[in-house]
Amino acid sequence: MSRILIIAFPENWSIRVADPPSVDEELKKTILKRLEIIANLRGEIKWTSEAKAYFESWYHLLRDPKPGPRAAYLERKQDHLLRLAVILQLAKSTKLILEKETIAQSLHILESVEPDTLKMVDFIAIEPRMRAAQRILEILEEAKGSVSEGELLNQVWGYLSRAAEFAELMFMLLKTKRISIETKSGETYYYARKER
Repeated sequence: MSRILIIAFPENWSIRVADPPSVDEELKKTILKRLEIIANLRGEIKWTSEAKAYFESWYHLLRDPKPGPRAAYLERKQDHLLRLAVILQLAKSTKLILEKETIAQSLHILESVEPDTLKMVDFIAIEPRMRAAQRILEILEEAKGSVSEGELLNQVWGYLSRAAEFAELMFMLLKTKRISIETKSGETYYYARKER
């Protein structure tokens, strides 16, 4: 996971991938020419003193992440930051000089996708049988309130291998105090994510 930078579409993404826009031939030629120039560049990329100071200032504020799947990504965030900055810099200029503004732009891009990236890292790294539990927690977090048992089951049934698994997962989440339970509307149970 530490070698992969995952970019996930946000949930509100509205562009249909099946209907891409028609190709702008002039833009295509420009991009291909630019990529050819970049492919033929040789040499060491150096950075300006401002860029180096900016990066070092940010880097020294980093703290070791808590152990777990996210740590693999977060331990290499600085590597992703610099690799993306190099790509962005080369898109602007053929000079092999990394500028402060480009590093700041790279950091902004990474941090804008990081919440979704970390969710995806958690999901991929989790034991496959526990993905239903992870999905339950995500649904409850997104709901920002209570969700009925029927509604919750309706959203996660595809993650379950057998009917009894839902009850087992809910029992585990209650025992580990990841969720709480309330009784409303007679016999209907509602589950709400507990703050940790």
